[in-house]
Amino acid sequence: VSQSRYQRHPSYSQKTVTLSINGVDQIEKQEVWRIHDSLELKSKLQKLTLKAYQKGYPSFSIDSLIHPDSANTIVYGSIGPYVKSWVITLDDEDRKLIRSYGMNPKQFETFRPSIGQPGNVLAELLQKLERNGYPFARVRLTDLRYEHSKLIADLDLQPNQRVKWVGLNLES
Repeated sequence: VSQSRYQRHPSYSQKTVTLSINGVDQIEKQEVWRIHDSLELKSKLQKLTLKAYQKGYPSFSIDSLIHPDSANTIVYGSIGPYVKSWVITLDDEDRKLIRSYGMNPKQFETFRPSIGQPGNVLAELLQKLERNGYPFARVRLTDLRYEHSKLIADLDLQPNQRVKWVGLNLES
């Protein structure tokens, strides 16, 4: 009798996951998933959260997982309000400073609903300030508010003290 005849075959039990989140159909077409294990569930929930952010739901959250029995899981959460765009307001002084570094102030004013995009543009501005003699500059968003499907924030741009190199002395 061969050894392979008695080898055990792995059993693939599936679990049913039901998304109980009002409005989740705006993000995910399938509200019931079949999964094999908790790692697959974790991966699917992370992808769902990322997809929600990308589609304009930055406050999407998974609040709880309920396991009524060993074969079922119910996911509760909140989709949050839809954000059509991010808007950053600039005053005239900030516009002038931004233009002086070869940047267009309009690139700061409106963004698609992407989580990282405003941060990337602000980091670019800070880097330009630091490279042009403002090593202590501060760039941040203040007064975040939600109005008419838009997240709006004010730009707080403080170049602070300018540092100018006048010479470099090397001694041996």
